[in-house]
Amino acid sequence: MINNKTVIALLGNSFIGWGGGIDFLRFCANALALICKGNNTRIVILLPDPENCTLIIKTRAFLSACKQIAIAILERRKPISRRHKPFFKKQLTDSFQNIEGNVEILFYPQGKNIASVVVSIQADVVIPCAFSLGSSFPVPWVGYLYDFQHKYFPDYFSDKEINTRDALFSQMLGEASAVIVNAADVKKDIQKFYPQTKCKVFDLPFSATPIESWFEPASEDLSQKYDLPRIYFVMCNQFWIHKDHATAFKALAIYMEATGQQDVHIVCTGSTVDFRHPDYFSNLKNYVNTLGLTDRVHFLGHIPKKDQIDIMCGSIAVLQPTLFEGGPGGFAVFDAISLAIPVILSDIPVNREIEGYNGLLFFKAGDADDMAAKMIAIQNFTHVKQGKELLLTTGRERTKTFGLRLLEAAEYAMNQQN
Repeated sequence: MINNKTVIALLGNSFIGWGGGIDFLRFCANALALICKGNNTRIVILLPDPENCTLIIKTRAFLSACKQIAIAILERRKPISRRHKPFFKKQLTDSFQNIEGNVEILFYPQGKNIASVVVSIQADVVIPCAFSLGSSFPVPWVGYLYDFQHKYFPDYFSDKEINTRDALFSQMLGEASAVIVNAADVKKDIQKFYPQTKCKVFDLPFSATPIESWFEPASEDLSQKYDLPRIYFVMCNQFWIHKDHATAFKALAIYMEATGQQDVHIVCTGSTVDFRHPDYFSNLKNYVNTLGLTDRVHFLGHIPKKDQIDIMCGSIAVLQPTLFEGGPGGFAVFDAISLAIPVILSDIPVNREIEGYNGLLFFKAGDADDMAAKMIAIQNFTHVKQGKELLLTTGRERTKTFGLRLLEAAEYAMNQQN
């Protein structure tokens, strides 16, 4: 049982290579800290030190880079990294500053045995684990599975990637006593594809929560910094093929023709690299040109989180045309709803799990005409803006619900090993 002497370790090695992963880890830490606030439960975030690698890790990274360069030369193309750029130690530390309650951050050398790190802090449970720690791991642990996109869109993956994901998921569900997922839809997929698993699956509630620093004024003029248009929708997705940017661009063209408004734009944030489909972004830009929207669609690339939030707040609405997600709406919708920003969202099953938010319009996934209709409708939408304190209070209650679910999974894993 979780008590005042419990030590909870948050394993960050699989989450710190990308912004969404850090957001998820921070939210888990914040939820647990909020629930355990006022008692002596110790919460420790374990992070591999990006500036302190063991020799074997450095050697593997070097050989991997050489392999990618050699393949690119043989294929006569520019090398494309399959890894996200690593965050520096200070960036990682700063990511966990806005947490209510006490959380420790412990950096360990990359490549060091995880079991020895966990045992050294006398952890009682480890959560979340994106890779199986094995049935003989000395401390109870809770697994994490993201989604089954490779089952529904196999063309988006190589055969090797599909086999790797299948093997990883099979091992996780065979060795973990408990697993957390970001949606009830993912839980259904586990039951569908792995009906024999004895692992208990805990689906986490949608718990959109703002960070207090998001309400602070922008430190600089973002309209000048990014040459922002006056009236715009915003789309905050990495340029991965399943995000379906093309439907949104086509919808804008339809919208402009239907309304006669020529001064409405789409602003896009997010990394423009999709290593599985290296030509995706350039093809999208060509498509934008074909639609005659070259000066109506703006690509900002990866930008600081606070800048992204401020740009979202200045938009008509957040657009999310995604064809597949492991959690309702993805992180952009999570942030938008936490701040009561209107959202136009594809109607895939996982997104339909969002309930009780009146600033949301669904459109038929992949249907540009329907999306354009919702873009028109949302401008006539009566949407009452909410104040900072109400948004923070609402978010805090959602966070507590999320934290209780995490504790439930942690306690289950602890009880199974005792």
